[in-house]
Amino acid sequence: MKIKNIALGSVLALIGLFMMIAPATCIKLIVILLGLVAVVEGAYNLIKVYKLSDNSAYRKTILAKSLISIALGISAVIFPIAFGKTVASIWTVFNYCLAVALVLFAIATFYSGYLIGGDSKKYFTKEGLICLIIAAILFIIPVQTLGKAVVSIIGVAALIIGIVLIAVEIIVAKKMKANTIEAAAEVKDAPATAEMSADKSDSVTQ
Repeated sequence: MKIKNIALGSVLALIGLFMMIAPATCIKLIVILLGLVAVVEGAYNLIKVYKLSDNSAYRKTILAKSLISIALGISAVIFPIAFGKTVASIWTVFNYCLAVALVLFAIATFYSGYLIGGDSKKYFTKEGLICLIIAAILFIIPVQTLGKAVVSIIGVAALIIGIVLIAVEIIVAKKMKANTIEAAAEVKDAPATAEMSADKSDSVTQ
């Protein structure tokens, strides 16, 4: 039995159960996690992407894009901790703010791709399109409803996957144990069968 698979299945099942029981807390954690990702991405843009070109317009755009990302990320981390007493308060405030910020982020991303050109343009274009799609979803669908639905679906999926992993590992372990016992029994029976065959041969010879 692989303890690693059992542990992974248990963790997934517990996370899924937690997401189903306490969606409000999970949504708060998701907002904070997304904020941390935005801060890291903004910092990465300032350290790495900023140096890809010496074009002053490109660098100003990357600088603005990075500052937007960092500011948005910090807000997403601080606000749920300081003011997020309910799910509604978190998602209502961040709904249109996130959407508008993502639109600005997408515009800056498209412009950065246009300025730098080459192979990097495809990367910037994909990143901008992703931002616009997420912004459109935030504008159209109430984030509170979307957040609850997403958390519930992910929670159910994680719970099912975790249970399946544990069940499969247990079943496989039992089959392997049964095969090992059968193989050992066959090895023990082999000498006895050989002795019986030898005795029969001796009797026939005599």
